[in-house]
Amino acid sequence: MAESHMTSAIEGAMEGNAVLFVGSGFSRSARNLKNESLKTAPELAKHLSNECGLQDVASLEDAAGLFVSKHTPAELIAYWRPSFR
Repeated sequence: MAESHMTSAIEGAMEGNAVLFVGSGFSRSARNLKNESLKTAPELAKHLSNECGLQDVASLEDAAGLFVSKHTPAELIAYWRPSFR
């Protein structure tokens, strides 16, 4: 990046006119209010699969869909919200 572009980008960020994009592992070391690590997608899928009575672990998308088909979207949110606080 040319120095003038870098300077412009920094000035924009300092003025609050920027968006930071980070990779999926950025929050991996984050902890919730219970001082627990946030769960990864495979861990979430495993929990939801178990909650739905599956012996094999489904993909997160499939496990969430199955959970919602047996419950409601609001119950899915209520089930996971404490993990992210």
